[in-house]
This record gives sequence, C-alpha cells and structure tokens, in this order.
Amino acid sequence: MLDLHVSLHDAIFRDLRAALAATSDDRDAAERIAAVVADHPEFGAEGQFLSRHPGDYFALAGLRSSEVWADQVAKMDYLTERLTESSSLLSPYLPTVTKPREISIAVHPVPGLTTSYRTPDGGQLLGLYAGADRREMLLYLSYTYYRELTHALQTPASVQAETDPSSPERFRTALMLQIRNEGLAHYVILRQLRALRAEGIEFHYFPYARLIDDADTVSRALATCGRLLAGLDGSNLRATSAEAARLLKDPQLPLVGVIGVHAAEAVVASHGERALFDLEHREPDDFFSRYAGSDDPLRYELFGTGPHAGIA
Repeated sequence: MLDLHVSLHDAIFRDLRAALAATSDDRDAAERIAAVVADHPEFGAEGQFLSRHPGDYFALAGLRSSEVWADQVAKMDYLTERLTESSSLLSPYLPTVTKPREISIAVHPVPGLTTSYRTPDGGQLLGLYAGADRREMLLYLSYTYYRELTHALQTPASVQAETDPSSPERFRTALMLQIRNEGLAHYVILRQLRALRAEGIEFHYFPYARLIDDADTVSRALATCGRLLAGLDGSNLRATSAEAARLLKDPQLPLVGVIGVHAAEAVVASHGERALFDLEHREPDDFFSRYAGSDDPLRYELFGTGPHAGIA
C-alpha cells in the first residue's frame, strides 16, 4: 500500500510577512527578502539566485501593497482549510506497490514568489501568485504531489538517465520519462482543470491549459517530438538537447505537458486506467509502447509509419 502524507508549513510565509511589514522601497524589500531566503534551506540551490536577484523572482512592489497582502493571507487561509482536499483527490489514482510505502510532502507557501519548484527533500515551494484562482492553486498542488510519486517510483535506469542524460539513449529515456510523468500528473487533475477552463478563469499555475485539447497544438507537439527523437545520435545530441530545452519552456508549444496528457488519455481509452498507473519497476518505454498500441490516429505523428520509429 502507498500512503501519501501532506503537511503545510508556514515558517517562510510568517518570516517574509514580518520582514516586509514596514518597507520603504523596492530595494529595502529586496534586501529583506534576500535575508529570509538565506535563512531557509528549503529554497535549495535555487535560493542562491533568489537571494542575489530577488527582484527577478518576487513581485516586490506588490509585497508593499495591503491589497496584495490581503490576497496572500486569503490564499494561505484557503490552503490551511483545504489542504487535505489536494491529497484526497489522488486517492483513486495511487499506484500499486509490492511493499508498504509512505511518501511525505511538505508544502511551503511563499508570498510574492513568482515561480514554484521542488525543495531538496521532495517538498514543494509554492509561490502564491497574485490574481490566481485559489482552486487552481490547490489543483496545482495535487499535480505536484503526483509528480513526486512518479519520481519516488522511478527505476534506477530512469534515475540515471534523468541525472545524466549524456548519451542519446539516456537523453531519449529522460525526455520520455518527463512526458510520461507529466501525462500522469495532469491526468489525475484533468477533469477539474477542464471545469475551471470552461468557467473561463485566467490560468496562472497552468498557463498552457487552453492548449491541452487543441488538435493543432497536440499534432505539432507530437510531430516535433518524433522528429527530435528519430534523428537523435551522438553527433547532434547537444543541439537536440538545446532545442528540446527551448521547447519544454515554450508557451506556444508546451511539448511535454501537451504530449503527456494526450498520450495518457489514449492509453486509458485503449488499455484502461490501471495500465496507466501501474508504475512500479516500469520504464517510460512501457508507457510509450502502450500509447503506440492505442487507437489514437495521432500516434503516427510521434512514431512515424514504422513501429516506434520516433522513439526506438
């Protein structure tokens, strides 16, 4: 049995709120933020960049606004009241494991932070984005939890490929792994994400949400990924890695998320949900093999006309 335990930690929130209670200007705010970041190891290696250039990562002017702080406090209160919902959403989708296992995730809300990322110990630094719908924020946490689950269940070969994608084979595995993990993490929140999209909310944590079901975007993403992987060899690894890195962050073609969601739904449609969530001891090749064996006509954009042409 796999048990997921999520906890909320407010130390960073409290320290930043106290430090910014009376700031004279953006420079003063930046210095105070840098001091708080330096005091909290949860920021990890990225904390060096945040403390050196806080103006690039924190909404400084907003953090001197009482209106913005009211929003930040409301978000913190919402998390305190509803955090259990963010983990209970995952209950129907937890992978089966051969031995009992616990995964603990600490959530650290950070006022004014304009990004969110994983802490060194597998927790989550959550930027409280001004103007974001609180329901989207909670849904984003559910997504990050599942990403952490997939990370915890990765095979040694997948971990090695992700840590050191220095050969064509490892790079291919690392990219496939990202796509699979993004697909699963998005799948578990997809119904709620589409419901928010239907309401017409402005997305902050999922800025690409409106592209997920766009047929042209999906087709282009699959074709682009197939092209990258089919032509990959030792001579073009560096150039291919650079192009892939650019595409991963491109808001007009969010390659990993768009492909992952589409392929995950295709796998479920053809093979059922358990085929998607049985992760233990499975390489990402298994996910792509199941997608190749699905009925999705767009799979040929990724694989070509030959079996697994794009990923083999």
